[in-house]
Amino acid sequence: MVIGKALRCPLHGRAFDGKGASADAGRAHDSGQPAFPCIERFGLVFAFHGGVPSFPLPFPVGIPPDVHTSAHVTTMMLPMVCVGANAFDTAHLSLVHGRELIGRPEVEVLSQHTISIGFTARVSGDSLKDRLLRWLGHGEVRVETTCWGGNLLIFHHRRVGTFTVHAALPVDASSTTVFTVSGRASPRRGLARARERLRLAVHHRAVMSIVRQDETALAGLSLSPSVSGGSATGAGTLDPLGDHALTAWLEHFHALPRSGTAA
Repeated sequence: MVIGKALRCPLHGRAFDGKGASADAGRAHDSGQPAFPCIERFGLVFAFHGGVPSFPLPFPVGIPPDVHTSAHVTTMMLPMVCVGANAFDTAHLSLVHGRELIGRPEVEVLSQHTISIGFTARVSGDSLKDRLLRWLGHGEVRVETTCWGGNLLIFHHRRVGTFTVHAALPVDASSTTVFTVSGRASPRRGLARARERLRLAVHHRAVMSIVRQDETALAGLSLSPSVSGGSATGAGTLDPLGDHALTAWLEHFHALPRSGTAA
């Protein structure tokens, strides 16, 4: 529980300040608790495990997050590495999501902590949702994704002016909890703001349907981030041409500093 500027344990009543030291009068001798750098954003509390953060928590680029959805929490039965890798695995888009790539994905390593991918795809699926998208004139989608620290992903959906954040937190070696939030710029008040909230809710519902598709397809998957002599997966070696984006992500993940991870 938050009491003033302290956190109080609801079970034993002990209180600690933001640095982990005891906040109880007369109990300054208590050993305290480990403290992590934290920041609140999109209704979530992000922490950096590993002392001083290696980079500031990023904002979506070019889309002020004036409104955002509540976080949707999904626990997936797969290692954390698979969450980031999946975002750069463009080969699965057609079979799992009904999206046909148009051209070659653009992959760029932005820093030792950051890698991005951008691609345009044709909506080729036959689901009711995809037929509706084509009827509304959204026969193509443009997605630009940036991955920070291996476990924080920001997806920019440029043509509809929204973004989605995936924050992956490992539970153990074979399961990961993913927090998903969508947002968009919005007027400050009135019917226009209500309309944008409705559009965002529809978008987030579509995003979560994609997450569920991935959850089903990825369940039980194992993936080795080793890239020496090729990127090995449980099913064999990646195609250096068709899987160039995934290979680039695995190389980047393998080279990440291991002193801490954003969560």
